[in-house]
Amino acid sequence: MKRRIVALEQRYQQGTKENHWGAWFSLGWRIALEWAAAVLAGYSVGYVVDWWFNCSPWGLIVFLLLGNVAGLLNIYRTFKNDIKTF
Repeated sequence: MKRRIVALEQRYQQGTKENHWGAWFSLGWRIALEWAAAVLAGYSVGYVVDWWFNCSPWGLIVFLLLGNVAGLLNIYRTFKNDIKTF
């Protein structure tokens, strides 16, 4: 009886990780929001740098690129760590 219960629990856990669309949906939103937040932070810092040093548009260009790189690194880290759980 115990082996049967353990087998059913393993099948249930396996099925919920592989087939649950909500987990994939939430992962997609998490990735999109992390990338958008990094780009928005880069834009904000670039805008302030341009305003402070009066060097428009170079601060905005540089920090938008850095924001994109940071967002892509976040996506890479998320897939590297969280994709193993699915």
